[in-house]
Parts: sequence; C-alpha cells; structure tokens
Amino acid sequence: MSLKFIITFQAKTNTIADFLKIMQQVKTDLPMVDGCHDVQVLRNIDNPCVFTLVETWENKESHQENSKKLQDSGSWDHIIGLLASEPDGSYFSDI
Repeated sequence: MSLKFIITFQAKTNTIADFLKIMQQVKTDLPMVDGCHDVQVLRNIDNPCVFTLVETWENKESHQENSKKLQDSGSWDHIIGLLASEPDGSYFSDI
C-alpha cells in the first residue's frame, strides 16, 4: 500500500527563480529515491509564489528517511531560506 505526502510551499517573491529551479530538480530527482513512486510539482495559477508537491511513497518510513537526509545535508535549510512561511505538509491515503 502506498501513501501520498502533500506539501505546500510559499516562496518569497525575490526567490521564485531559485525555488523554481529546485522544484524542477525535484521533479527529476525525487522519483529516483528509494521508496518514492512519483511526484507531481504544481504551481498556483493565481499566486505564482505557491507550489504544491504531491508525492507518492511506498510507506511513511521511506519518506521520513528521505526527509532526514535532506535535513542532514543542509539542503532543507537552504529551501527554508527561500520561503515566506513554513511549509505545510501532511500524509494521505486513498479511500
């Protein structure tokens, strides 16, 4: 059984170009991570600073392991520095 992790980011107006590059890289790289089946990267039409990722993972542990690697490498801190507010993310399952 797989699960979805949905997270929304709001980039600062002056960091959109850098954040967009990261999102394009995520589209390519994240599906190659063990346990990740797919990722959709969405951009809000009405507010181009807002991005949402819909990630499909084998299980919660796989996602959390990848998140820990991002934090340990310092990549997560870099992403947070580009944001206007804390990201909002949650796990979901199909019904």
